[in-house]
Amino acid sequence: MGKYSVPEEIRKMKPKGTNIKVVDGKYYVYTHEQAKNEETGKWKTLSGHIIGKIDPQVGFISNDENLGISCFDYGEYLLLSSIAGEEFYKLCSFFNRDDALKIFAISCIYVSNNYIGVKAIEDYYEKSLFAHDYPSIKVSYKRISSLLESIGRSDIKDRYQSSLINESEEVAIDGHVITSESDNNNLSSFGFKTAKTGSSYLNFVLALDVNSNMPIAIEAVPGYQMDKASFKDFYEAKFNNFKDKIFLMDAGFYSEDNLSLIASNHNSYVIPASKNYLLYKEVTNKNNKCNNFIYKANGKVDSIEYKEIVKDNKKVIYFKNLSEAAKLDAEYLTHLDNGDKGYSLDRYNELKDEFGVI
Repeated sequence: MGKYSVPEEIRKMKPKGTNIKVVDGKYYVYTHEQAKNEETGKWKTLSGHIIGKIDPQVGFISNDENLGISCFDYGEYLLLSSIAGEEFYKLCSFFNRDDALKIFAISCIYVSNNYIGVKAIEDYYEKSLFAHDYPSIKVSYKRISSLLESIGRSDIKDRYQSSLINESEEVAIDGHVITSESDNNNLSSFGFKTAKTGSSYLNFVLALDVNSNMPIAIEAVPGYQMDKASFKDFYEAKFNNFKDKIFLMDAGFYSEDNLSLIASNHNSYVIPASKNYLLYKEVTNKNNKCNNFIYKANGKVDSIEYKEIVKDNKKVIYFKNLSEAAKLDAEYLTHLDNGDKGYSLDRYNELKDEFGVI
């Protein structure tokens, strides 16, 4: 048996994430957890409560009179663990292993099942691969709430996000609407998107690593606040200490102040230009010479019109898909000929030059 007091064949019968103690020749199974010595800073394993015993002839026998769950959702969580397993090890650099596993498991549950309430997570967890493989990790509404509150009250999330940002070279910024009917959510409010959502909402400003497609920073902001108004605080809180990055944003974040803020840190940006922008008007001027090229993708072949202007250390690039422009033009004229509501000759003349512009 070497240095082990428990035979190997007995150790193979215990659930993962548990310990075995030998008492009067019998094998009892205990949970265990990681604890940090505040004086030395080192982690050590502590035994928890007894959950059952091992009979060499039968195997593991749980103390729970209720036989519990015996069929687990295995495939989807196994897939997510294999795809995002590296993220778990990153979490372990900032959290103790048990908390890191809880955070990773909750994240996988959200990815697999979309958003669910915190109170429902325990049920999903108990049916998952994680509960099967790590029975000593307990997930409940109270434990999750305490964990989330401790993360929210500490700077650990900011340090974690900074580590992810530091590894990124190209960053995509986007805003996401999250509907909310909560009376206790101070961020939830009515805004210009209420007509579409039908309720009050809050916004998440999200940063993604373009190359890995992984989220690297997030911030919740009031629903009434537009993307371009929320960007300054988000940028200064998350990216103010980083340089030489490229930011990709949609037109909702466009403002001269936001672009100047990015450029002040030696960063670059790619963003749709405002129609009121002087260089936009110049690059779309029909008198300026265009180049053309053929773009092939997914079995389609399109003719693309291209031109660019560089001025004051800024480059404005104009692309127009001529194939798409012809299609949109024909569709609009068909609606116009049919007398469909919302289509007019004046509106057609306003839009026709923008058909196919990327």
